[in-house]
Amino acid sequence: MQFTIRNQADIPNSNIRFIKWKLRLIQEKFSEMIYSDIHISSEGNNFKIFQAVARIGVPGYDIIVKEKSDTPMKLMSKLSNIIERQLRKRKLKTNKIINA
Repeated sequence: MQFTIRNQADIPNSNIRFIKWKLRLIQEKFSEMIYSDIHISSEGNNFKIFQAVARIGVPGYDIIVKEKSDTPMKLMSKLSNIIERQLRKRKLKTNKIINA
């Protein structure tokens, strides 16, 4: 699986390693992931809000997830939870179609 992370918010590498680690765990659980492309940016000067847009490549249509948070670690944690939930939903839908 190919990981592409574009860090335009200058968040620490520890957070980047965390999201890569979480994505590897998700990829082991759902083996249908082909690639992931994550764009991280920030808004504001005094009170920064971090935003991430993730594009997960799976057979068929890609999964696109957007999330905002006030700290980078919360952002990465929320993003990984949403990606896992979306892959679980997709897996349930494809199993229903195959079994029908």
